[in-house]
Amino acid sequence: LGVFLRTLIVGFSAFFVIFLWLTGFPKPREATDFLVLYLGAVVGMCVMVSAEHLLLAFLGMEMASLPSYILAGFDRQNRQSGEAAMKFAVFGAASAGVMLYGISLLGGTLGTFSIPTMADRLMLFADSGNYYGQAILLVLGSLMVLVGLAFKVSAVPFHFWLPDVFEGAAAEVATFLSIVSKAAALGLLTRLAFGLLGHGTLEATNAGILPMVTFLVATLSILSAVTCTYGNLAAYGQTNIKRLLGYSTIAHAGYMIMPIAAAIAVLFRDPSLSRWALATLLFYLVVYLFMNFAAFASVAFLRNRFRSESLDDFAGLVRTSPGVVVCLSLALFSLVGLPPLAGFAGKFAIFSSLVFSQLWALFVIAAINTVLSLFYYVRVVKIMVLDSPSRDSM
Repeated sequence: LGVFLRTLIVGFSAFFVIFLWLTGFPKPREATDFLVLYLGAVVGMCVMVSAEHLLLAFLGMEMASLPSYILAGFDRQNRQSGEAAMKFAVFGAASAGVMLYGISLLGGTLGTFSIPTMADRLMLFADSGNYYGQAILLVLGSLMVLVGLAFKVSAVPFHFWLPDVFEGAAAEVATFLSIVSKAAALGLLTRLAFGLLGHGTLEATNAGILPMVTFLVATLSILSAVTCTYGNLAAYGQTNIKRLLGYSTIAHAGYMIMPIAAAIAVLFRDPSLSRWALATLLFYLVVYLFMNFAAFASVAFLRNRFRSESLDDFAGLVRTSPGVVVCLSLALFSLVGLPPLAGFAGKFAIFSSLVFSQLWALFVIAAINTVLSLFYYVRVVKIMVLDSPSRDSM
């Protein structure tokens, strides 16, 4: 898992540097500062997805977060960019403090910060059936750690920073935050969940572990369902293309948490099915990388042309830039999950993991949300293709 996600993050970095060169952002005199900050964040993300120690995982998370705050406000001539960086930093600091306190609760209760050793201690509690005295501390610690991870994934209700940050930051920075930042956070969430429970696969009949599994599945299921529903509903009525894609990113975070819940649900019943459910998440991450990259790249090129990111300014764009319209439309339809595009294969894989894990309510919610998302994506295509131009094209 760690090797796969590190390869994904570093591979994206190569595409990203070429993308920066093509869009001309940042200005040449600022490029060195930007790339140093970006590569520092990449190193932090690689640490996140490989850590076997909670404190090291937290350090990696902060190594990734601090440069991201600066990158969000990198356009110093834009007041919105500065506001975005401030909001991002304030929310990030609060969530990091909560997460660190949760780590201290877990480490104090289990007597260690090493994830494999913590798993062994949890299994001892489960074997003895005598962990109920520490249950409240374990639950509180887990929820506080989840707060920090939910902030990085932009899961509801810790998503408030994302639309404003995406609108204020450059499209290039939003591309980075929407793809690899999510991949790293999902990798850390997976590593923590399965690092703490994975050692117990041999005790599949042990009833002591079932409350932990039920708690995690229920929490992640509710989090994913609320996140994808809110993201899709809030995207309606957006007039800024980056805010719309920001809410779309929130919705997709919900979709990508679902296979983690599915994998945990069947971990002790069928470990091979659990591994397959996680494989559907990794497959969707790869597909999502190309879908979102294409969407944000189109927005960056349109911004360079029109000096605007308002949907109204993209009206009738097909008459002057048919290639960009086709690229953006394919990316949006793939984000919906329409066949025969890659997004359909990704969502089909995730939905199948929910079916095999018998999380029927989550499957129904995901299917309904996919239909809901179609309307605001099609609205963007309709504006570009059918509406009359609202301004003279350059």
